Amino acid sequence: KDTGNLTIDIWGDGAQTRSFLDAEDADYIETVDFFGFVTGITMMPEAFGFTDVSTSCLTFGVVENAFCKDRDGHLFWDAVHPTKKAHAYLGELALGRLPASN
Repeated sequence: KDTGNLTIDIWGDGAQTRSFLDAEDADYIETVDFFGFVTGITMMPEAFGFTDVSTSCLTFGVVENAFCKDRDGHLFWDAVHPTKKAHAYLGELALGRLPASN
């Protein structure tokens, strides 16, 4: 039986892993530190192709022109959600943490 769990450690402290998983339910548990990765992107945005890591792409409270023109340049879509480009990086990070299949 080759089963496991991939958990996302959003805040970088391991609390979600301890709270939501029972280690006896899986052969392995792997965590991914998204908080640390996003922090790294904010420190070196040009290395990842981002031009704006401090404001959201979405402007609240307006009807017209609420979305930024350079969506791939922004790290965040709104106050908490990453853009499509940022999601792709996070997905690659998570995929890289999975064990190789037999």
